[in-house]
Amino acid sequence: MKITLIPRITYRTVLIAVLFSFLVLPVSALCQVRIKDIARIKGLEERVLTGLGIVTGLRGTGDGTQATFTQQEISNYLRNYGVNIDPREFRTRNAATVVVTAKIPPFAKRGNTIDVTVASIGDARSLEGGVLVYAPLSDEVNNQVLAFAQGPITIGGLNVRGAGRENYPVTGNVINGATILQDIETSFTSDVGTSAAGVTWILNQPDFTTASRIAKVINDEFGEDAAEAVDPATINVKIVGKAGQKDVNINYIDFIAAVEQLTVEADIQAIVVINERTGTVVVGNDVKLLPVLISQGDLTIEIRPPVGAPALPPGQAAQTGSVAYFDKKAGSSIADLAAALNALGVTPRDLISIFEVLNANGSLKATLKIM
Repeated sequence: MKITLIPRITYRTVLIAVLFSFLVLPVSALCQVRIKDIARIKGLEERVLTGLGIVTGLRGTGDGTQATFTQQEISNYLRNYGVNIDPREFRTRNAATVVVTAKIPPFAKRGNTIDVTVASIGDARSLEGGVLVYAPLSDEVNNQVLAFAQGPITIGGLNVRGAGRENYPVTGNVINGATILQDIETSFTSDVGTSAAGVTWILNQPDFTTASRIAKVINDEFGEDAAEAVDPATINVKIVGKAGQKDVNINYIDFIAAVEQLTVEADIQAIVVINERTGTVVVGNDVKLLPVLISQGDLTIEIRPPVGAPALPPGQAAQTGSVAYFDKKAGSSIADLAAALNALGVTPRDLISIFEVLNANGSLKATLKIM
């Protein structure tokens, strides 16, 4: 895939020339990726843990009297230590009830620690400086407590108003705040112990072409019928030895490691993404343009060779004053347009306007996404 990033309009033409140069790199150099980078093994998903906790040590920025559940939570917590108190007899401005969430990775072992996120569910104004009290975290599917969380909360800096960017003081993180209580058993193989034993790879971005290519690459390495693409997102792979080897005592770990290191040319949809707020443009090299005349202010670009001139090499533009020409033979790519725009010193704002008009005109053969 060929990508260019156009920075804010203040960076102007110098950076445009540097970033557009990436568009003329060979496609094969950019599209050969490892299978592990575009697909995952089915069954190795993260598990979401949730729980309720109490944050203490706040400087009067905790829940008010309207959040009666916080008073009840604290009362129940103190009762565990032999302290009996009526929830209505104390204020909770130095404490807040929070929802605690975490993601536990596959194969996590007892004693490992993971980060947790906390978010106020009452009317607390800030969690800055608070400490999360011992909070059990459970798997929502099996309702089983798998970790406990506690520790000081960070909200990512001071809550600065005005010209600076304001953060969100009622949410925060506890780094390495949860301790896992047991080994997480994960099943990712099927038909274990049989000749049909295998794993299933799931593409991060489903695509018929990429799925077919992955199956072919695996079959070329491990023999015919080792892999089968069953749909745009799923590739079933048998656990086998390399071609000519016996499938005896095959190490699953070594086999999967070998598969995920295989490289494949990933196919992507022709797409142009524009962020009008930041002036950023991201384009793929497979974007094609139909013959068209572009006029933007004193800028003119025509997708055709100059009259009476020989055909131009791909990606090169002929310039005459403020007019650039390039050949429409076999369809012009975004790399050709980049060369022409670069030759004329186009600003990012002009580039965005050009893409929008090309899309409206139908000359841009790609999906245009504007953020």
